Amino acid sequence: MTRVQFLLARQPAPAQGNGGQEICSYLAGYLSQDAVSADLVQALRERANYGEMKHGFRLRSHNGRDALADSFQEAVDLIFYLTQSVIESNQSRWSQKLLWKAIELAEEIIRADIDIELAEVPEPLSVDPEMSDLLDDILLPSEETVLRPDWKAEHGSGS
Repeated sequence: MTRVQFLLARQPAPAQGNGGQEICSYLAGYLSQDAVSADLVQALRERANYGEMKHGFRLRSHNGRDALADSFQEAVDLIFYLTQSVIESNQSRWSQKLLWKAIELAEEIIRADIDIELAEVPEPLSVDPEMSDLLDDILLPSEETVLRPDWKAEHGSGS
């Protein structure tokens, strides 16, 4: 199993009541008032409340899921949304910049120096083939793909 297959593997629903730490509370203590805007803090609270309303409980640590895999899947989704923004904004520089930050984040997660013992991964593992194909489409650019100026120099023409 490749690293990407591991990160894209389906996971169980998060378990509740296992004594893990509530994520929003931890994050509130982790972020200093000066480090992030009040708007972001409010957005984090609202998303935590929405998650609690939707799932019946707030996100907690040690919930039976691999948080790095969840993060990777969300980063891939972010790449899709930001690509949509690039298209809809006529390739605005701001949207392109955010898209490349998201791609770099996903790449960092793939390369994360984390020990993965595949023997500890619960069976059965299934990778959504459609997600794998979509990821290939994003990470393997075609001629129509909007590339940052130095991409072709670093990686060739992409064809």
